Amino acid sequence: MKRVTFLNCQRFKEFLIRNKISESRVITALILIICLNGCIRSYCGAVEDFKRQESCSIVLKKDSLKWNHNEPMLRVKDFCGDGFKVNGDVSGFFEYVQVGDSLSKPKDSFKVAVFREGKKVAVYKMDFGCR
Repeated sequence: MKRVTFLNCQRFKEFLIRNKISESRVITALILIICLNGCIRSYCGAVEDFKRQESCSIVLKKDSLKWNHNEPMLRVKDFCGDGFKVNGDVSGFFEYVQVGDSLSKPKDSFKVAVFREGKKVAVYKMDFGCR
C-alpha cells in the first residue's frame, strides 16, 4: 500500500478531489476512529479495574441486559469486596456458573474459582479480549 504524506491542507484537498473523496466522509471517518479508540481504551481500563478487585460472592440470579443487546449478567451478593462485572468475557464462565454457586476472586488476578455444594468445581481465567 502506498503511503501518503501531506505537507499542507491544499495538497490534502487536491488528493481528496483527485480520488473523489468528500470532505464529510473524511471527517466522519476521523470521528469514528477517535471514538472507537476511546471506547477500546475505556473498556480495557475497566478490565484492569476488574483485575484489581477482590470478591467472594454467591450467585443470586443469571440474567441478561435487554437494553444492551441481551448482554449476560450475574446478580451476586458479595461478602468481602466490591463484586465484579464480567461484561465481554469469552471464557465460558457465564455459561458454566449456576444460581447458588459461590465465587472467589482474589485481588490482582483474572482467575475466579467456582464452588458448588462446598466443593471447588472450576477455576476460570477471565478473558475479555484485551492484551
